[in-house]
Amino acid sequence: MKKKSQVSMEFVMIVILAIFIITIPFLAFIQYQSNEFNERTDYSSMEDLASSIKSEVVSATLVKDNYLRKFKIPYMINKKGYTITLNKNILFIKNEEDKEVVEILPVEVSGGFAKPEQNALLYCITKNDEEVRISKNQVSIEPDLPIENESYNSLINNDFSVYIRINCLDNVQKIQFILLFEPDYLEYLNYEVLYQKNWDGSSTSMLNPFFETEPDELQFGSSYFDPANGMVIFGFIGEKQSGSGNVMKIVFRTKKNGSTYIKFKKDSLMIYNPSDKIETSYKDAFINILS
Repeated sequence: MKKKSQVSMEFVMIVILAIFIITIPFLAFIQYQSNEFNERTDYSSMEDLASSIKSEVVSATLVKDNYLRKFKIPYMINKKGYTITLNKNILFIKNEEDKEVVEILPVEVSGGFAKPEQNALLYCITKNDEEVRISKNQVSIEPDLPIENESYNSLINNDFSVYIRINCLDNVQKIQFILLFEPDYLEYLNYEVLYQKNWDGSSTSMLNPFFETEPDELQFGSSYFDPANGMVIFGFIGEKQSGSGNVMKIVFRTKKNGSTYIKFKKDSLMIYNPSDKIETSYKDAFINILS
């Protein structure tokens, strides 16, 4: 009886071992198939997003200036974080596992994408003066200079314009900010407020202005407006506007060789709708001055 029980136990162990030997490759195969499926899904989802963004760009190229359309990007792709990068006419989408897709766009596109956040997934695509731009809640400092690798280039003793631009904001009525620059490298010359129509309703020739009519300029103490020491302050309040466009133009002159900047003073950028402050991001400008 004991011998028969021992044989039965050995048989059970052999069956269990056989099942184990068969199951391991099967589970490995299932896992491999699952990984393959997830990888295909990741690439397919990223390709769909890239194609969607390309379609937005194509649509913008087919219309006249003063075009604005809003679109959303997903917070995650298949529960994975990701980034979107624009380099002229090349769009890169890469997820947290370093899987990447590349899409060639029909034109060069200005602006760019921030890291996706749950409360900041809405973007605008605009077309003005034949420039297509993608942006979000942002105010940017944009010199009218050639740009390379995120820095602008200028020759020495050169007068150039800098535009303060609102990108994809709703119901803006008031904006104020302090700009900092290095007076050893840059000399402040003058400024001009940009708006679409004069008081009599006639159009102006300003470059893509944000405000429709001339805004009122806010007054500040002289201690804040100190261009000799590299600080200027501006503020405007006007009729409520939405969209993208330039608020003002500031003219600087380069003074000597080197790398320098024009940037917003920390916590000085404030934008309001009629009742509340609007949270925004900002973009500073870095300039290489060449002989």
